[in-house]
Amino acid sequence: MLDESPDYVVLYGSDAEIKTLVTQSPRLHLDNNGVVLLSDRFIAKFYTPDCLTDKMKTIEIAQSLGIRIPKIIRAIQHPDVTFLVMERVEGQTLEDAWAGLSWYSSLRLAFQLRRFVSLMRSITSDTAGSIVTGECRSFWLDDRFGLPARATVGYVMEFLAFWTGFRSIKHEYKKSSRDHAVLKRSSDLQVKSFVLTHHDLAPRNIMVDKLGDAWLIDWDLAGYYPIYFEYASMSNFRIPESWGYFGRLRWWIVTWLAAGRYEKQSKQLWAIRTKLQRFPVGRRLNIKANVTQPRLEQALASSESSDSSLHSMMGSHSDTDGYDVIIIGAGVSGINAAYRLQTELPGCRLVILEARASIGGTWDLFRYPGIRSDSDIFSFGFAWRPWYRSELLAHGRDIKQYMVDAARDTGIDKHIRYHHKVLSANWVSKERAWELLVQEPGRTEAAVYRGQFVFLGTGYYNYEQPRQTTIPGLETFQGNIIHPQFWPKDYDYTDKEMVVIGSGATAVTIVPSVAEKVKRVTMLQRSPTYMFPLASRSRVRSFLFAVLPGALMHRINRVTWILFAYLLTVWCAHYPAAVARYIRKRTVAALPAGYAWDPHFKPRYKPWEQRLCVVPDGDIFAAIRSSKAVVVTDTIETVTADAIRLSSGQRLPADVIVTATGIQLLFAGGIRFTLDGGAPLDAARKVVWNAAMIQDLPNTVFAIGYLKSGAWTLGADCAARLLIRLMREARTRGARMVTPRLDEDGGREMARRPLWGILTSTYLEGYEKAFPQTGTGIWCNRENYIKDMYAARWGDIQTGLCFEE
Repeated sequence: MLDESPDYVVLYGSDAEIKTLVTQSPRLHLDNNGVVLLSDRFIAKFYTPDCLTDKMKTIEIAQSLGIRIPKIIRAIQHPDVTFLVMERVEGQTLEDAWAGLSWYSSLRLAFQLRRFVSLMRSITSDTAGSIVTGECRSFWLDDRFGLPARATVGYVMEFLAFWTGFRSIKHEYKKSSRDHAVLKRSSDLQVKSFVLTHHDLAPRNIMVDKLGDAWLIDWDLAGYYPIYFEYASMSNFRIPESWGYFGRLRWWIVTWLAAGRYEKQSKQLWAIRTKLQRFPVGRRLNIKANVTQPRLEQALASSESSDSSLHSMMGSHSDTDGYDVIIIGAGVSGINAAYRLQTELPGCRLVILEARASIGGTWDLFRYPGIRSDSDIFSFGFAWRPWYRSELLAHGRDIKQYMVDAARDTGIDKHIRYHHKVLSANWVSKERAWELLVQEPGRTEAAVYRGQFVFLGTGYYNYEQPRQTTIPGLETFQGNIIHPQFWPKDYDYTDKEMVVIGSGATAVTIVPSVAEKVKRVTMLQRSPTYMFPLASRSRVRSFLFAVLPGALMHRINRVTWILFAYLLTVWCAHYPAAVARYIRKRTVAALPAGYAWDPHFKPRYKPWEQRLCVVPDGDIFAAIRSSKAVVVTDTIETVTADAIRLSSGQRLPADVIVTATGIQLLFAGGIRFTLDGGAPLDAARKVVWNAAMIQDLPNTVFAIGYLKSGAWTLGADCAARLLIRLMREARTRGARMVTPRLDEDGGREMARRPLWGILTSTYLEGYEKAFPQTGTGIWCNRENYIKDMYAARWGDIQTGLCFEE
């Protein structure tokens, strides 16, 4: 077996084989004989049996809180050796990386650590010590100095008070028990309960990964202790000289931001530590304080419960069973959801089922010339993955590569199963889990995947079937007929007469992209759309990208364009006539002199009743000015063998016809949903809860983005964050089933509207027959990102939801 790679042995080898691998592998640090480097992906660390039990329980709690911790793969217990095998974080310790970090990166890490510490402090206890055994491994409460396991708050306060007032053995020996009993307690050290504490949050135990995110390692000393213990351990770190003055200053600021300011308590604790080390015999005098240990009212988890939690956290070895979340789709929604889950719920067992052969979704499917984003890339991209280029509208190939890189660098790609098409999903109430029938490659029978939650990152259209539009005589055409959804690879359209039927973003993108090579391209439309020329590059933006950190510029641009999209929507809603006049002015200025604005560029609707079509650098107008492209507004009478005859009598010669007439809408990728094998879900008869869950459908969140007021990814991120909150709330309540319920009376009275409101785009006609509806209050649709993100992160997740065990 050892001929196999170390990764294979770790994942599939026996305990004995892993033990042999550990003994043959090098130490990660010469001064730390407890950590072994197994491979680039895995490490092993040795423990005593009691420490292992405490470690496992602590990690389970921390991961459930959403703290980034390396994932545990295996726990090996032999009579002569006990160790954990866990993932290795690719990056540096904060101690090694600190000198080279900028102020911005330092503050970013500070707020991440602040969040971790805040989450830990949400867990309280009335007894001190480690999670399971209750042993006090603290610098200041070491049980060697007289403190028993699971000491109560009163006992610990007396202990600290005794050593705060300790002067000498002779002085203390002369004191009576009564003197000790009435000893004045130190007000600075008083607490009412203990909080979960890492207790060794020094830079050597903080890893910084490739994305600049913090991971907490080495939880050996963790347990329940007074709130100021975290600050004391951070503030007394011996700072390397290589950090310099500003490095020390940055670390002090990080300590204050992350753990609060407990300078007085920290000095008193380290004074106590000195006394404990100098006067170990003094522990016997402490007993004279006549403090008794009350009976514990609550016992913590036993070793058996820790073993079961270990099995639960590591998951089943089956490829299809035991997932916490099954994500369907490896597009922008699915990749983003996976990142949120693995960073905020690191112990979460997840899998991504992707029907196609690659990451990308839309950006892997569409290959037509010029394919690009129709919204700014800074808000369309991931909030956690900066876009380092200055162009505003990115090309499709660049977006796909951006997604591939993001998935690879964060380890998300390891969770993806390609060529896995989900056929149906059945909720099994008895098991409180979903059973998904999945078509796998090379198998005739569908596999069954089981998971507690399902996240739908399936988009909103049919990947296999485009929108069908009746075009008279199209079957008689002798040339090539192409739908943009299935553009032939390496198709040569040089010197051909091309007619693009349509007026949406796809047509507006294709026309200027092919204009240089074709003989002539005609955009044939029944009615025009609003086109808004926008510079793809900016000198100011390019300059700022050159002088400022890329991550900072990404954030600045992201905030700027999110606000711009919101304000533009508000402007269009309240002043449609003024917006229409402004767009006309910009359009006329970009057209050749004398070119007819009406009817070719005068829409029949108000701005934002359909999505505004952004034209990067006015490229379609440049193609028109070059006479290689022309816009015709008319209806088709019939298609002949080599041309299109219009109702006006005009004839358009054609070698190629591109039917850019839209996409076929499809909810949830066409997956058949049932409850306990009952009738299939009729989504159109249901209402959405918080624009993310469907009435009466348990443990299912679907990603839905913005079609008017912003980028799709923004709405999908709201759904992902809401999923995490729901999972945490369910865990807090001990619930395994979360279902949106609409009471019968309220459901009848509530006005219902289509999911995306009133949009008149041709491809959206009839979409309300396939998609769920929205209502009012918690059942309303997405309106704007700022409001929706607030609701997803801090809003109401009680109303309309039923939590069941």
